[in-house]
Amino acid sequence: MNRASQIMVIVVTIVLSNHSSLSAKECPKECIEDSPVCGSDGKIYMSRCEMEMKNCGMNLTATEWKNCGISKRLCPLICLQILDPVCGDDGKIYSNRCIMQKQNCGKEIRAVNMEKCENLQSRNARYIPSCPQVCIGPNKLVCGSDQRIYRNECVMKLKNCGKEIQAITMIECLKSNKCPRVCLSIQDPVCGSDGQIYLNECQLLRDNCGKGIRKVPMSRCSSKME
Repeated sequence: MNRASQIMVIVVTIVLSNHSSLSAKECPKECIEDSPVCGSDGKIYMSRCEMEMKNCGMNLTATEWKNCGISKRLCPLICLQILDPVCGDDGKIYSNRCIMQKQNCGKEIRAVNMEKCENLQSRNARYIPSCPQVCIGPNKLVCGSDQRIYRNECVMKLKNCGKEIQAITMIECLKSNKCPRVCLSIQDPVCGSDGQIYLNECQLLRDNCGKGIRKVPMSRCSSKME
């Protein structure tokens, strides 16, 4: 091999080495953000970072949501911790409509009659001891006869060991007051029928559990805003 050929090989090797190093540097190893995007491959990713990580070196870009088969973004970033259970047409019960959409980012999921989820859960029911020691099952929301909603039936029995708490239908549970225990500090002011302004609807429900206070037009609290 002559000198010119040797120089050419060295140059090509350096270029390829730099390209590999650059590609490796541009490919994230871990993603912590949560802001869904539609990739130019027609797939939905939980973030731009995840799209780049899963398609390292493929030069994908974020495109319009219609390219992923949906007309608009169906992925809420934040959901209030309001217990307002809904049944998805996938047969699962979710804490509220927002969480249903968040957990099914990009899918055309709809809320359907609660009876569909109740029937499906009763068919798939399995035996759980009255006082389980540990619960590792998936999230399958159930309502106890104490009117509380639990992550699944096992958790309900574990937390009420020795008590006569039984699972009741979610339909019965929905007839009771919805009183969230925890609310995020998201500024989305609402006016209550008591004439008070609350940081958001979740806090209105939490602070007035069982009192019959409901959300009304903000104009009803205009005097509080002056």
